[in-house]
Amino acid sequence: MGRINRCSGCCVYAGVAEVSLYIAEKHRGHGVGKKLLLELVRCSEEDGFWTLQSGNMQDNTASIRLHESCGFRMVGYREKIGCDRFGVWRNTVLMEKRSNRNLLEGVCFCGGACSCDERE
Repeated sequence: MGRINRCSGCCVYAGVAEVSLYIAEKHRGHGVGKKLLLELVRCSEEDGFWTLQSGNMQDNTASIRLHESCGFRMVGYREKIGCDRFGVWRNTVLMEKRSNRNLLEGVCFCGGACSCDERE
């Protein structure tokens, strides 16, 4: 299962989304994850997203390697952000992929004139 979720309703982040990817254990190691992730990247670019983010459990080296093989890079670390099914707080590695396409053509940056409540 793969999913793309918009990160914020604020217009300046209109092209930023989070990607989630879950592969059933019986399908792991057969290239399914890479095909799915590359397809999510392709679809996100068609939909105008210029940055994809992904949070991966720090010890999930297979997922981290998969994301790296699809052009993601590590940009940060979140401490004790997720609690697993055993009640253990887990750290995540924040990964990001910037689009190689010129997606900003025709994008209107409103300069603060939007109704975005998240402006600082």
